[in-house]
Amino acid sequence: MFAFVMRRLAVAIPTLLLLIVFSFILMHLAPGGPFSLERELPPQVLANLNAKYGLDDPLWLQIWNYLTGIVLHFDFGPSFVYPDRSVNDLIAAGFPVTLTYGTLRARFKTR
Repeated sequence: MFAFVMRRLAVAIPTLLLLIVFSFILMHLAPGGPFSLERELPPQVLANLNAKYGLDDPLWLQIWNYLTGIVLHFDFGPSFVYPDRSVNDLIAAGFPVTLTYGTLRARFKTR
């Protein structure tokens, strides 16, 4: 049983890392940016925001910082939508509801 779990982890962890890198690259290929939703920002304000969130760093450094934050600190970074909250805060707020729903669904699942 232990060998089975280890084999599954040996496949799952690199797969998750590849999916994270792939989605990170896709987000950078998409037009626009996180601060171009509603109205045009002055160039200096946009430069300050990019510097604050590390978006002016080279792409390889952004990916490295993101992956090390996730793997070493379980930190998904700041939320661009809710400036006063982190992504971890948003996950923590929704986790109890998701856990309850998943538990109830598994308990009452019909076969």
